[in-house]
Amino acid sequence: MNDQDTPLPTGFELTALDEEFRTSPLPRLTRLRENAPVYYDASLNRYFLTKMSDLRTILKDKTMLADPRTSAPESYSRLLTGMPADGSNDYEPAILFQDNPNHHRLRSIVAQAFSLRNINAWEKRITAITHEILDGFAQEPEIDLVAQFAEQLPFRVIALILGIPKSEHEQFCQWGKDIALSLDPLRTPSQTKRMDHAAKKLSEYIGDMAQECRSVPKGDLLTILVNAEEEGARLSIEELKTMTKFLLTAGTLTVASLISSGMYLLLSNPKQLKKLQNNPALMPNAIEEMLRCTAPATETQRHCPHDLQMEEGQKLEAGKTICASLLAANHDPASFPNPEQFDIERENTKHISFGDGAHFCLGAQLARLEGRIAFTVLLERFPDISLVDDQPTYSGLPVFRTLQKLPLKLQGA
Repeated sequence: MNDQDTPLPTGFELTALDEEFRTSPLPRLTRLRENAPVYYDASLNRYFLTKMSDLRTILKDKTMLADPRTSAPESYSRLLTGMPADGSNDYEPAILFQDNPNHHRLRSIVAQAFSLRNINAWEKRITAITHEILDGFAQEPEIDLVAQFAEQLPFRVIALILGIPKSEHEQFCQWGKDIALSLDPLRTPSQTKRMDHAAKKLSEYIGDMAQECRSVPKGDLLTILVNAEEEGARLSIEELKTMTKFLLTAGTLTVASLISSGMYLLLSNPKQLKKLQNNPALMPNAIEEMLRCTAPATETQRHCPHDLQMEEGQKLEAGKTICASLLAANHDPASFPNPEQFDIERENTKHISFGDGAHFCLGAQLARLEGRIAFTVLLERFPDISLVDDQPTYSGLPVFRTLQKLPLKLQGA
């Protein structure tokens, strides 16, 4: 049986719950893009899109919806967010899953906190945190980059810029890790209990902090979020809590994936690593190429309120989930020649890892800054860093492509 006779992958074969896809997703994504770029995945009741041009069209279309509450009762969007088909819970979506006019209001307020001016003001503090973490590796010949650095840095950065006292960083970060269990559909009952407890404690904590920020404003991110206005409207306490939880999950996982997967790419491509070490000015371009190759968030979802006819004739039914594969689009040869080649001097850096259109990631510049600082400092302090295992394992989270661990020798072999 040749490749064309083999049935196209479907259902969980196109998610990180499948071991083969989790380890090596590109072969299946390439088959879909070449044979069925607009593919109806009947097993999960969704349309799966893999071409860059189609993703740009869908994500920039202002009629598209992101809130699972407006999708069909049996949609993949509801399954992914854990929302019952009858909508009987009190589900309140994060900004990523909000539609207008509420999305516009929330984004306008939150964008004030993530202005380029504010992000640049955090650079020195992020650099200091990076050095502080790496100071602990001085006597360690081998580390797990994921647990000891890639996960630690974004959690501590979020805690710092939110204004969380340093004495409470450890507890705050642990809440974040426990809340991130919400992304794992295979979590155990005990993990669900931890997740719920952490969400409750964090909500109480942020509620108390918000009251303080309104009474005694400070210069931290939480104060900015609390006091920012759009046409006289501010974030409610519940919206502030939801936003904080979102930062602690999606925000930290994106950066952790960029750092760990990006380092694996560099160490697996020694010529590219040497090129970067010899010319640090290539770092911004290298970060973009890492983001293109790894796509920390592998997909994003939309649905439309009406039937939609695609350019090549496919009809998308109203209410059904449209799954836009960011990872597949980033490897579309129509946009990126030799897409599977890691090239830190690639001219086209217009990947889609942060999405597109109205829901383009507000934290993109912060993620880029954290990545640039992390790699710059790490390679300066440990120039002979090397892989211990060239076959890393990936987590089973359905949307985020994250390494479970990445053992490294800090002084080389």
